Amino acid sequence: MKKIHSDLYVSKAEQPFNNTVTTVSYFIKSNKENYLLYSSSHLLDNLHSNFIKDNGGVKAQILNHRDEASPILKDIRNTFQSKLVCHELEKDAITNFSTIDHLITDETPLFDNFKVIHTPGHAPGSTSYLYSGQKGNYLFTGDTLYLSQGQFRVAISDENRLQMIESLLKLQSLEVDGIFPGLYIGDESFRLFNTNNDFSKQLQPLITSLQNQTFR
Repeated sequence: MKKIHSDLYVSKAEQPFNNTVTTVSYFIKSNKENYLLYSSSHLLDNLHSNFIKDNGGVKAQILNHRDEASPILKDIRNTFQSKLVCHELEKDAITNFSTIDHLITDETPLFDNFKVIHTPGHAPGSTSYLYSGQKGNYLFTGDTLYLSQGQFRVAISDENRLQMIESLLKLQSLEVDGIFPGLYIGDESFRLFNTNNDFSKQLQPLITSLQNQTFR
């Protein structure tokens, strides 16, 4: 896995939908417990699996939403003896493939150093996570907010526009030092910020376009 910070690594990228969308997973390494964010078919290949095991294994795999549901969830849970975590509104889709060990409700506490932010708009139970890491606050947004050709984007239908605006305003209020989505289009998969208000400023044009109903 590729090192971003001493406590944060990213998996090999893949394009599971045979189009321009690229997906990744993240591995958080801490002195106490390690975590996987999102899902990837690469997590059980020898390179990734050995890296994870050599670095202390995984306490939990934490999902953003239902589109991450696949048979690999059960395999990851069994291989690393880890817990599977998702929002309660995503339960039905995910239990088709694996047992869920920890169901999240809105703003429920989750492990040390994690803040849970329910961010519907893409899916009813889409959930973002703010992690207090060695290099500041890492925001994991899954498919809720991602980078496309260097611009912040969202994937929504029109009926979910107001819900997504509310979710983005929640995220905008946070102190964020880096954003790490589950997907991206183009070359930029994540973004680091120089100051806490950089994230808020860079997110505002997207929020404004959604508020003005000019988002495409």
